[in-house]
Amino acid sequence: MNSRQLARFRVDERQVRDRPEEIAEVFSMLRFVPVRAECLFAERRIEYVGISERFADVPDGQIVPEMELRVTKDSTGRIELVEVVPAT
Repeated sequence: MNSRQLARFRVDERQVRDRPEEIAEVFSMLRFVPVRAECLFAERRIEYVGISERFADVPDGQIVPEMELRVTKDSTGRIELVEVVPAT
């Protein structure tokens, strides 16, 4: 992992407030190191920018790509898989 393997994504603020342990588990599974978090009040979301070995290198001067996190859970609600895909 290097400091240019960057991405940004948004998380509903209610998930952070109501299920912080789930957000922490997703971040841990991604080995995600946040470098910025911004509350987007009008959208009720928090935008995170951070580093992970799962992200592509972003050259200096380029815009950090926006991604979506897709979380798959098993029948008991346990997180099985976290996919990182380009935002639509």
